[in-house]
Amino acid sequence: MPYLPYEFLPTEYHYSWEIPLWVKEYNGSRRFLWIPQDDLMCPETQQFHQILAQPQIFDNITIFNEDSSAFARNKYDDISLKRILNILWNDPGSVSGHSKIRLFSDEWAWVYENMSLGYEIRVDRLLNVTHAILSSNTSANAAIFNAVDGDPSFWKFLMRLFMDRNEYDLYMKYIKMLLTPIYKAIGWIGNESDWNTSVLRSTLFPYAVLFNIDNSTSQAVNLFNQLVSNCTGRTSNYVNCNPLSPDIRKAVYCGAILNGTGSVYTQMKTYVQDAWKNNRYFSREEESLEYGLTCTQDPDNIKDLVYFFINNGHAHALENFEFNNKASDVLYNILLNDSQAIINASALRPFLYGMTGLWYSNTRLTQMKNLNTTLSKLDLNNDTQNILNEYVNKVSNASQKGELFYPKVTRWVYDTLVPIGQTPWKLRLPTDQVADSYTLHIFPYIPSSYTSPPGKEFTFDGTNKIVLNITNATSTLSLNTHRHIINSLTVQDVNNNTLPIAMFARDYENAIMEIKLQNPLAVGAQVTVTIDYIGFIFSQPTAGVMVNYDYLEINGQRSWIFATHFERGPSARSLAPCLDEPSYKAKWKITLYHPSDLVALGNMLEESIMVFPGLIRTVFKQTPPMSSYLLALSIGDYASLKAVTKVDKVLVRVWTWNGMQNYVEKALQSAVDTLDYMSTYLNQPCPLGKLDLVALPQFIGRAEGAMENWGLILGDYNEFLWHPDYSDTDTLNRVMEVISHETTHQWFGDLISPAWWQYLFLNEGFASYLYIDVISNYYPQQQAYADSRWFYNSESAMTEEESFGGLLPTIPEPSLVGSGQEGMFSISIYSKAAAILKMLKDTVGNVTFQTALRQYFKENQYTAVTDETLWGYVSQAAANAGIPNWNYDGFLNVSSFMRPYTYQSLYPLIKVVTSPDGYFYKYQQYPFLSNLTVNQTNFYNQLWPIPIFTRTPNANDNSYNWLISQNSVSMQNTDPWKVTNPERTSFARVCSFKTFANSCQNSVYGTGKCNPVAPDFRATQMCYGLQQNKNSYNVLENLINVVQSSLETTYFPQDYNAMLNGLSCVPDESILEKYIRYSLQGYYPTQLLDYVAQNDVLPNGSRLYNFMVNNLIDVVKSTNFERFVQNMVVGWSTDAQLSQVFPILT
Repeated sequence: MPYLPYEFLPTEYHYSWEIPLWVKEYNGSRRFLWIPQDDLMCPETQQFHQILAQPQIFDNITIFNEDSSAFARNKYDDISLKRILNILWNDPGSVSGHSKIRLFSDEWAWVYENMSLGYEIRVDRLLNVTHAILSSNTSANAAIFNAVDGDPSFWKFLMRLFMDRNEYDLYMKYIKMLLTPIYKAIGWIGNESDWNTSVLRSTLFPYAVLFNIDNSTSQAVNLFNQLVSNCTGRTSNYVNCNPLSPDIRKAVYCGAILNGTGSVYTQMKTYVQDAWKNNRYFSREEESLEYGLTCTQDPDNIKDLVYFFINNGHAHALENFEFNNKASDVLYNILLNDSQAIINASALRPFLYGMTGLWYSNTRLTQMKNLNTTLSKLDLNNDTQNILNEYVNKVSNASQKGELFYPKVTRWVYDTLVPIGQTPWKLRLPTDQVADSYTLHIFPYIPSSYTSPPGKEFTFDGTNKIVLNITNATSTLSLNTHRHIINSLTVQDVNNNTLPIAMFARDYENAIMEIKLQNPLAVGAQVTVTIDYIGFIFSQPTAGVMVNYDYLEINGQRSWIFATHFERGPSARSLAPCLDEPSYKAKWKITLYHPSDLVALGNMLEESIMVFPGLIRTVFKQTPPMSSYLLALSIGDYASLKAVTKVDKVLVRVWTWNGMQNYVEKALQSAVDTLDYMSTYLNQPCPLGKLDLVALPQFIGRAEGAMENWGLILGDYNEFLWHPDYSDTDTLNRVMEVISHETTHQWFGDLISPAWWQYLFLNEGFASYLYIDVISNYYPQQQAYADSRWFYNSESAMTEEESFGGLLPTIPEPSLVGSGQEGMFSISIYSKAAAILKMLKDTVGNVTFQTALRQYFKENQYTAVTDETLWGYVSQAAANAGIPNWNYDGFLNVSSFMRPYTYQSLYPLIKVVTSPDGYFYKYQQYPFLSNLTVNQTNFYNQLWPIPIFTRTPNANDNSYNWLISQNSVSMQNTDPWKVTNPERTSFARVCSFKTFANSCQNSVYGTGKCNPVAPDFRATQMCYGLQQNKNSYNVLENLINVVQSSLETTYFPQDYNAMLNGLSCVPDESILEKYIRYSLQGYYPTQLLDYVAQNDVLPNGSRLYNFMVNNLIDVVKSTNFERFVQNMVVGWSTDAQLSQVFPILT
């Protein structure tokens, strides 16, 4: 195709070429091909040359027009370009310099072409290519670097974008990452006769000193000092004593000015005056010295230099201030205060060129227009006015480019260099201030009926006014901000006086901004920080500020949805600068701008709505004090079903994309029921007066379910929708569980929040526990199902702990929060916490527990708490109810009871030990597993205070005994039978394997009647019982031999399989290898191999692999070889795992 689109070209030409093309494939081959004209086929051409066929997706990675053999540009599709980028990253030396130049130059050309034509600008492709090419020292090549610094220069393009912006330090990380490898590869001295090295030094080193790459400025100072030393005593013709190569002088002079002493400036002025006088036919030295002088950052020197150049007839040198941002403002003030001197010296044009070199923003355009207005009031001649108008137009065009490109490039830099987010962010804010309130304005730009300005797609404009109360004397204000472009920032006191800012800096890795004031703030002071900024919207469902899309039933068109999710990843700091920790509760007043045909939702109901052409401004009521992670906004083509609760008359609405609202009836009923139950149970009304729930067509992950934002629950539509003709009972259960769970959070987590993320179980444990009470209360006919959910909580938590060899504790150590280890959102804080809380309720009694929770909410609403806060209220209620401690030395200390369960991994195993005569018994406790894999401190020596509930023929009440040490005292056995820990009231397993072994070891009729454990749990009994009683494997062996050919095993194999599962768990490796061999030989069924793979706890699931390494012949010759290998590779997913098989078989 022609380089320009057809609509921009004359119509009388054919625009088709015979293109000779060299093609380089990554496997090393190089082919010559022809691309024929579209409708002109030449037999001669086809006879002698291969015609390029349509590439296939499975072809080798291919570089077309290799070494720029054809006079043509390449435009790769995204997939092909990505494959080439992979080569550049992983094997950069395999791509020639010519091909790298062609790749960069073509992408750079597309960017400029599309910008001029008004097409979509894919600057991300250009940046990816540049990053890949320059990140390796194989690109220490003058031709490659000069292509990047060509005309137009990519470097100067970047510099104009960022050097006058508040993200300067972020871009510096990117620039240094690119330039440092090349800089280090060439050095300052040596190889002067090598043109590549000399030319590269000439072009690279001025950037190196300007951006302070590695040791560049110190090297420049050292070399300048050599010049001064070499020319000591000389008063003219300094160039004759200059030992520096002309290729590096420009960089040396600039670096010396930037990093040297004040005498460097004076000395360099002397040198340039001498060059003006004695080197008029060789201007390179003049230009280098003039450039070096204009690198100064001292305002007094800048002002002096302006008049120095003008008075010596070298006003043209003012153009060298082009990339000196500090000089820009100094020059502006000079022009305001002494414009006539500049105009009279005919220096206005170079002056404005140097002053506006970095003016690429709307802020600078306003400044330029104001300057023009001010100067136009003077008696200016036409030429002067034309120059001013020219630069107004120049800055106007530049600002359009800046506003178009800067968000796109900055988004790419953020994506490339800065973590998308942390869960949670580990580095915490200082405690010198607390937030009182936020006044937030958000204008998101998503595809909609409203046409976004160029460059704004998937961004949002934000303004946040933050009221801070100072709690410790400080001159530094600290906020969280993430992935933002800061346009402006001001700090004012309570009298609206603007406080001078010394500087502000951002820690991008931890999303923290520090604002350093010139004067300290006293304790009790209040300040308002106002930040105007731009943020970024993820174009797919994820954590943070994101969009969804759906397909409308009416016409199938795509409709976009704006939504947020802040408990993970980027968090609320990606929407608004704030104190983004759960303990910092503050009031939020939010204004949201959105297309007029879409619905806007927030944490609160609307306070006011104003309509503009194509837009609506929705102002929401101010929230009560709340944690920032509960902040939520959404915009979409929504419709809803609504209801009002009976108890508090709360408005409840469930929203979906238009056309799906008829299927949220069950979700609506569940939300209403939960609100009524929680309000009554806690004697605490629903705080916000409304609850919206939104079913999104995509959420951040199926496992996420939904997010309990205060007053605005957002979640996956699968958790909200129920169709009476198509949805099964399991779907109904899931809808009711998720909706009730998230609605419970409106109290547990929202009204009272955790002080830090290690206490997250206070949210999730209660929400995973109390929703079952809702089901029991409103659906008494489903009590059996509700009871099963209690058992599910404890059993799933135990099983997960067993699988991982111990998760992080329910309350992890602070150093592990955000470490990425299993636990932050694991089952420990959901099901395990729920099971522990239920155990606590059963121990103190439901009335006592409810009394404690009511007082807890009455005194702690709108605050953030720790576990000890809750335990204190339950302890007080227990004392009021007269519940004794286990040692009867006072009333129950709930903190001492709960801490071993929440600060330790795993759980206790209760063993019932009966005397040989059967008249006495005692309890013992052990940690379920002793080989703990989780890195944690063992706070309580793996002991737990266990309330042991029992059930006998003579008693079925809630009485219990305590087991607080490893052994209890002996007790008389007076009942014909006794069930320990019925319904798993305590969070513990009861070891019944020894009972099974003693009862069944001599059985000749199988295990059906002699095993006291229900069939559902016998596989668990056999496996974990054998792990705890490793010498009892012979009991299972004997029983398997007895029953393996019985009628019961043939038609009812469950017990037989349970015993095979038990054998796979034997901790003795030599015994286990015997069983594996039996299975290979057919003596045991191959199901045993399945169980060995399932119960493999070795790293990377390597038990069967290790067996094959040591017994290769036995494995390969077995008729069960295929079954063995299938199980061996269960869970394998890496090339390394695959590669370890073939050498063994070979």
